[in-house]
Amino acid sequence: MAKRPGRRGWHDVDKTDIRVSELLQQFLMHQEDRNHSPKTVRWYSDMLGRFVTSLPTEARLRDIDAASIRVYLHDNRQNGASKFTLHAYARTLKTFLRWLYRESYVDEELHRHIQMPKVPSYNDVTIDVLSDEEITHLLSFLDPSTDVGCRDRAIVCLMLESALRLKEVTGLELNDVHLKEMYLKVRGKGDKESYVPIGPTTEKALNRYAAHFRIPADPKTKAYFLNIFGEPLGYEAVKSTFDRLAKRSGISRLHPHLLRHTAATRMLANGADLHTVQRMLRHSDIRTTLRYLHLVTDQLQEKMQMFSPLAGIGDQRRRMVPTRPRTMK
Repeated sequence: MAKRPGRRGWHDVDKTDIRVSELLQQFLMHQEDRNHSPKTVRWYSDMLGRFVTSLPTEARLRDIDAASIRVYLHDNRQNGASKFTLHAYARTLKTFLRWLYRESYVDEELHRHIQMPKVPSYNDVTIDVLSDEEITHLLSFLDPSTDVGCRDRAIVCLMLESALRLKEVTGLELNDVHLKEMYLKVRGKGDKESYVPIGPTTEKALNRYAAHFRIPADPKTKAYFLNIFGEPLGYEAVKSTFDRLAKRSGISRLHPHLLRHTAATRMLANGADLHTVQRMLRHSDIRTTLRYLHLVTDQLQEKMQMFSPLAGIGDQRRRMVPTRPRTMK
């Protein structure tokens, strides 16, 4: 009778010969299973793809060690990456290595070899915004009498006035837009639904586009913004639109998120309180909103002069509290 071979467990399997590229694909599938957005998964793929290319060709799991990690992070520093980018590289790699350990692909906690780079404080962060003149100049290139111009003008107004993200714009559906009530239902990060108000300029631009230029190829199309073929306008298509607009307008630094930065800063400068801006931007942590405060220093200083609790107290020459009256004899 043949002898039955001993049973093997996962810990008995030699995993050192597994290709790193295969492990990366499994990690990305794990992120998809966690219901992360395609953009997040693509971000993980791009970031970790850099690490894989830093390893030998057809690298195996055994090729990942403390030395290879140090070389990768050192090379990124030498290439002049910003502190935020270095932090992103390190954080992403740490997440991947922690997953390898948790899934028992490796016995060593390789992620502990990573020292996270220090990220600048909010006061040290430079956030670029558009000036009033640049906004006027930008809108002048968007002709509301044409189908593409009217659509792009509505998108720019929406991002400038209601601070929508690019993904939120392309995800907008016909039933999400309530022009009479002047609000939108927006699906943000993690598919969280929020209700966002719109101003009269945006309402006018959206109404003009929907009434005269939104012609879907299929009547059942739900997307609010369409391309020239009547199909839903995609994420990359809007990015390309901004690239072309940057060249035409001469505002070379123009990108979709610049409009969101501008919206936040202008709201604060016009007197909105921090919590209102946080709700408009749909930030889960108010510390993210705080970084816009340093851009409105002059306006805050002016308001402080107007509303300071101590304003004028030192200049008063009369006593504001009456003295006790003398007793009449």
